[in-house]
Amino acid sequence: MNNEKGFVTPVTLILSLLLFSLLFYQVQQYTVEKRFLKEQEEILTMDALMQMGVVDIIDIIGAFDTPPQTLTGQLRYVKGNVHYVIAPGTEERLSVKLECVTNNGRKRNIEIFYDIISSDIIDWIET
Repeated sequence: MNNEKGFVTPVTLILSLLLFSLLFYQVQQYTVEKRFLKEQEEILTMDALMQMGVVDIIDIIGAFDTPPQTLTGQLRYVKGNVHYVIAPGTEERLSVKLECVTNNGRKRNIEIFYDIISSDIIDWIET
């Protein structure tokens, strides 16, 4: 039997430490990617809520023969709610303020200016 003078134990410890470090790094990367994916999903949900809310509010405005005076309401969707306030701006313009809230509690406010004559959105401001 050869006397290796304690060579195996330090090498084993160093290799174990390297493998453990690699495993720890991979777990950290997985956690970061998982959080990033959840954040992206929430952003896409919020964008979808805003788009659906704007389309439905334009339909609500189009249902009136004359431009509505101040009108408030709430639109409920599967992934969240949209609270809106429609207020007259000028004779041919309406100001629509939206607050979009996802089921997870994330909020985003936007204000759009809608031209009644051309039935088009003039400006879109996110706050």
